[in-house]
Formats: sequence, C-alpha cells, structure tokens
Amino acid sequence: MPHPSETDLRALLDGGLDPDRAETVSDHLDACPDCRDVAERLTAVPHDLWAALAVEGGRPRSGVPTVPGYEDLEELGRGGCGVVYRAFERAAGRVVALKVLRAGALASPAEHAWFLAEARAAARLRHPNVLGVLAVGESYELPYYAMDYMPAGSLAARLDGAPMAPAEAARLVAAVADGVQHAHENGVIHRDLKPGNILLDAPPGGGPAAPRVSDFGMAKQADSSRSATPSQAVLGTPSYMAPEQAMGRSRDVGPAADVYALGAVLYELLTGRPPFRGASPYETLLQVGRDEPVPPRRLRAGLPADLDVICLKCLDKDPRRRYPSARAMADDLRAFLGRRPIAARPLGPIGRLARWARRERKVAALVGTSLLLLVAGLVATTALWRRAESRGADVRRLLASYTRSTHLLLRNPQLLSVEERADLAKAVEDYQAHLSEVAGDAAEERRMAYETLQLAAGIVDLGDRATAGRMVRRAVAVLGRLGDEGLEYRHDYAEGCSQLGNLLATGGREDEARPHFEEAVRVLSDLVALSSGRDKYRGALAGAQTNLAQWHNRHGDPAGAETLYRESLAINRDLVARYPEDPMRYQYFNWACRGLAWLLMSRGDREGHLALMREQLELARRMRDHPNWPRIARNLIGPDLARAMDEGGWPDDAARVLAWGRELAARAAAERPNDQEAAVEYASWLAAEGSRRRPSEPDAARELFRRAIGVLSPWAGGPPGPAAADLAWMLAVCPDPSLRDPARALALVPLAEGPPAYPRLIAGAALFELGRYDEAIRELDACLAVAGSAAPDFWRGSALAYRALTLRKLGDATRAEADFLAATAALKDRGRWEWDRDLLRRWERDEPAP
Repeated sequence: MPHPSETDLRALLDGGLDPDRAETVSDHLDACPDCRDVAERLTAVPHDLWAALAVEGGRPRSGVPTVPGYEDLEELGRGGCGVVYRAFERAAGRVVALKVLRAGALASPAEHAWFLAEARAAARLRHPNVLGVLAVGESYELPYYAMDYMPAGSLAARLDGAPMAPAEAARLVAAVADGVQHAHENGVIHRDLKPGNILLDAPPGGGPAAPRVSDFGMAKQADSSRSATPSQAVLGTPSYMAPEQAMGRSRDVGPAADVYALGAVLYELLTGRPPFRGASPYETLLQVGRDEPVPPRRLRAGLPADLDVICLKCLDKDPRRRYPSARAMADDLRAFLGRRPIAARPLGPIGRLARWARRERKVAALVGTSLLLLVAGLVATTALWRRAESRGADVRRLLASYTRSTHLLLRNPQLLSVEERADLAKAVEDYQAHLSEVAGDAAEERRMAYETLQLAAGIVDLGDRATAGRMVRRAVAVLGRLGDEGLEYRHDYAEGCSQLGNLLATGGREDEARPHFEEAVRVLSDLVALSSGRDKYRGALAGAQTNLAQWHNRHGDPAGAETLYRESLAINRDLVARYPEDPMRYQYFNWACRGLAWLLMSRGDREGHLALMREQLELARRMRDHPNWPRIARNLIGPDLARAMDEGGWPDDAARVLAWGRELAARAAAERPNDQEAAVEYASWLAAEGSRRRPSEPDAARELFRRAIGVLSPWAGGPPGPAAADLAWMLAVCPDPSLRDPARALALVPLAEGPPAYPRLIAGAALFELGRYDEAIRELDACLAVAGSAAPDFWRGSALAYRALTLRKLGDATRAEADFLAATAALKDRGRWEWDRDLLRRWERDEPAP
C-alpha cells in the first residue's frame, strides 16, 4: 500500500481511525521504518509530553525564581511544565519541595490551566501514601505549590535496575495501591504511575521506607471526560501505560489504567525491568498494544507463583479482566504477605489461548467465533466453515484473522504448556485441512498454500516436526499442481520445496531432503531464465543453491558444494550491492560466504577461508554508519567471524566484532524478550567473548559464561528449541568446571532441538561427566551412528573425543586410542577458542574419573 498520510497516522494514534483502515495502516507501520519514524515524531507532540511533569535527576539551572515565603531554592529536577526545588519555608521553619510552572509568566493559558489542575488534584488528597500538598499560591503570575519534602528520593533511584526482594516489593506496592485507591475514591485518576513518581519517606529511627504517590500532572477527574491535558494526546510513560491509554483513547482511561500501572511497577520491582521497553517510545507503544508480557517467573527464577499471577492480572489487555480496584490488588498482595490464598487465579489453557483471540478486535463475529473454536479445538469448526461457503468475503476475512492470531501464538510458545502446544498444533493442522473446501480459484489456493507454509514454520517452533511436515507437503502439492498458472506460482512452489528440504534435513532425513533441494534449484533456474534475470528469482535461486551446497558438503562432495556456493555467492554479492537497504540480502550473503569459507578451511585452504571472512568484515565496516545497521549486523556478523579474525592474527578486529555483536544482541534481547532466537544470539556472543578472554582472564571469562547461562535459563521450561540445546551443552561441557551442571544438562536433553545426533552428543557428554560410563557409551555410539559422515566435524570430533575418554575409563585402551586419533583428525582445524579442543587436552592430562 502507499505510505499513509499524516492525517491517517494521527487518527491511528488518537484511536479515531475506522477499524478496517486502522488494521491496514498498522500492518504498513510494521513493515515500514520510515512511517514508524513519522509516527514516533507525531507521538512527541505537544511539547515533551512523554516526560511531562516527571521529576528527573537534579541539574543546576540558572534563573532560580523568587517565591515569597520560601528561600534557599535548590533545583531537584524538571519535567514538561514544572520545575521542582528544595526550599526552606520560613514561616513553618521546614524544608519543602516547591513546584513552579517552568514557563512562568510566558506560559500559555493551557499550560497555566494544566499546572493548576495538578495542584488542585493533589491538594484534595489526604493519605499517608500520597505526597501531601501544603500550600498553593501564585506570585507575579508564577503559580506554585509546596509539598512534603522526601529526602530519600524516588523508587526509581532506589531500584537503579536491580530487582527487590519479593516480600519487600509486595509490601511497597500494596501501600502505593492504598494511596491510589484513596485518589480514585476522591475522583482522581493518576494516569502516570511509575517508579519515578513514587517517592520514599524514610521514617525517623529507621525501618522500611513508606512510599508516597506524587506528580498528578496527568491526572483527570474520574467523573469528567475533560481534563487539562489534550484530549487526544498519548499521555504518560509508555512502559507503564495501559493499552487503552497507549492508543490515545482518553475517554476509556479510568481507574483500571492505574491498576495496570501498579502491575507494571510491581513487575519492575520483581524483575528489574518494566514489562515492555522498546528501542523508542513508538516501539514501546506497539509492544504495549500487541504483545503479552513475559511472566515474571521466566525472568527471575524462584519468584513466588502468587506474585506472578497478581502481576499478570493487573497487566491484562482487557480492563474488565484486571482487578476491579486498587484496593482489590492491595488485598491480594497482603494475602500473599500473610501466606493466605489470593483471590486472583492463573489463566487456564483455554483462557490463555482465548485471550489471544480477544485481541483480534477488528474482525466480524464470524471471525471471532471461528477463532475461539480453533484454539479450543472444538469439532464445530468444520460445520462453521461449511455454513460460510457462500460468503466468500467473510471466509477470506476469517482466514486472515485466523492466520494473524495463530502467528501470534506460534511466535509466543512460552505462553503455552507442552499439552497446549500439542493441542494448538493439532488444531492448526485440522483447520488447514478444511482449506480445500473454500478454495474457489487458483489465486485463492495459492494464497492459502503460502499461508500454510508460514504457519508450518511456527509449528516447527512448537517442536512438532511431524505436523509441520504434513502441512508443508500438502502446500507443496497444491503449489506444484498450480505451476502452470504463472511464474509467481512456480516461485512459491520452489520456496515450498526448499522449506520441505530443510525440514527433512534438520530432522535427520537427509536422503529424503536432497530431491526437494534439487527441485527448488531446477525450478528457480528456469524462472531466472524465463524472467530475463528478475532479481526476486535470482535471490531465491541463490538461497536454494546454498541449501543444496550444504547438503553436498555434509555428504562428502566438497567439489559439488564449492561450485554451488560460488554461484550463490556471486548472485548475493550483486544483490547486496544493488539493494543495500534490504537487511535480508546480507543474511543470504552471509550464509553463502560463510559456508564457502568453512568448506575451504576443511580442505586446508586457510588463506581462502580468511579472505572470505575478511570480505564479510569489510562489508560490515562499510555499513557501520547505515541507519539500518542493527538489522544488517545481526544478519551479517557472528561469533565465528570474530574467531576467524583472531585466528588470522587480527585480534583488534576480533575484539571489534565481539563488541558490535554483544551490543546489538543485548539490545535485541531486551527489546524482544519473547524471542528465543534473540536470547540464543546474545548468549552466543557472551560465550564467544568468554572463550576469547579465558586464557588470560579466567575470572572475567567465568562471569561471561555465567551470564550466558543466565540468559538461556529462562527458556529451560519452554518449548523444545535451540535455547535448551545451547544451555544443555554449556552446562555439560563448559570449560570452567565450576559452572558445569551435568545433571541439569541431562534433564534438558528432551528439549534440545537440532539434528538427532546433537541431543545424543549432549546426553553422552553429561553422562560422562556424571561418571555413568556405560550409559555414556550407548549415547555416544548412537550419536555417531545417527550422524555418520554427514555430521559437522566438531560434532563428530567431540563425540569421538568423549567416547575415547569414556572407553579409557572403562579400561578399553585400544579402542580409546583409535577414537582419540580420529577425534584429533576431525578437530585439527578448530581454533584456540573452541571448547572441544579442551577434550583433547583432557586426554593428554589423563584426567581421573569424576
């Protein structure tokens, strides 16, 4: 679609765009960074309302005002309209906090009204947990008001990014909720609760600090739809905003918005971070409206389950499902503190899934009903489809809604238990089986088949390869039948062949994968010829060639692999030069370049290997200042590039690559807490830096390894995936023995995703470390039998090395020696950073049994 107008963007942010248009514009924003930048600028109007009236850390300012009756003014902080000073009140002989209107006599009538509204809202409240207003006045057209002075500072300063003890957090937020309840009972809704607006009163003689709610600059009267703030502005602090507030629907913002903010504050106290925090205010608003918060217990192991439930109830997207009042939340927190049952209950399987369905607000009743039937796994789905056969438009909208909502579930598998993931996979497959009943023409069949391929990729993330395989085969069969309809049909068919080949190869069915890879290359080569070299088809061909090259390399045909890699790399070099703005082009280039580089290394061509790795580095250097650098870098560089630079004698370049990677991966993990791949990427960079520093800085390396384990640990209870596999490997073989936990590693093996040989290798290593040698031999034998010659050298070499060590423990010196020699040959090209080389050193040390 063309770029939306500024009028449309403003209407979307204000919640005034009609549902269909809002959906279209939202989809465009997801894909267009330029329009996101425009939208972000729009959300910053009027003046600095993102931080309006927030008291920040003190900075000396000139031009201290004169306010009769107050002296020794010292600035504490300032926000959008006000400046706060520490001052001495002569008449009462006490220190107070004095807030004045920043613009003074130059303030607009709206700013003047806003400031007075804040003063009046705060002055009508009298409660131990609300900051008291002592006086309101105006001097020479400068409005001001005096408040109790809190020398202990704000809760934000107390936190400083570190979580609190659960009981302390519960006690503190319960007291804040009492103050908020008092405000609500007096008709005042705060609308900007956050740690920076909660001040701490240190009691005389010590004891726990008492919180005071402050800063009512965003408050409105509950019995009025009007306030001093602009009615359609997005007001507040994005990380603590309720969804209805984030979308600018000010008429919908009531006490439930403050309950949401209380939950966000509790979340931060428990985890050290707010529930949503994007790279920009706009990204945060998107997360607030679109994403579910990561349960606090996933971010901090050992948190009491009741606090998890209380947090998530406050943070429900639907205001009606939150606590009915701040008092109800406080009651549950005190029930937790008193070790009594809380009133809130965790969502059950249907509740969690249905919550996603309720998020699709803009579709017809037919859509909502069908989606609920889908996620609940009800057999009435078929009947509903058949009743809808005559309503083509409704059916298309139903499918679109189903696809969007299911993608949300599939991208967030941590919300589902193992049983629920299995139910979802079955529901998706059953639902897809009905598509043939509504396919009215070739274009419709093609679209449905393509969406099936997308959904199958999500099913793989749930760990159900069998269901995903059936879905992909069905879609490929449909697309193959439609090939004569046009070039785009053949393109989608070829992409489906590649997807099926990768699914089979990663599932250990290599022989079945090859014909699908070859078919993709054949079809796409024809398309390139028929289209006179259309770049879309050339890019797809390069990807298919890389897939087939990897297959040949795994199966002992390096010459065939090299030819395909070089053809793919030539295309990708050209496309990177032609489309430098497209981050995905760098990923495809990286796959081909890195694949060829490691193939050359395996053949002893170290110079050729290093030349290709330096080509990647030089490309990264050229793009370092590009506005899209974060996405480009994540697709272009990896820890292996840093290793290659170090092995090639360029340690400064190695350190530079590691610094780039760690910085970007840390940011991505913080911005995408629900994304398992982001966690895996960040942990890999930490482990790589630890490996580099291990020889000379063992303590620093240990801390980096510990952090990597910490990044992966929250995913230990999630769906099968790469995080569980990497965590299990680290716990089994970490080069720092103090961090090894082979028993825990063994428990994670069922969740370790990867080729069949990989979980066997992890299990064999963990069993060896546990001294269970007979079991270790069985797992390592099975690993080598499954892997065969197609396994990467470092897997096969590691398995052989562990088997050599195990056989020696069992007294079989002859076989142990043979395995050790084979392991040495397989690992000969591994660099000094690589952990598997430690296995060879352990052999040389003749390490005793654990």
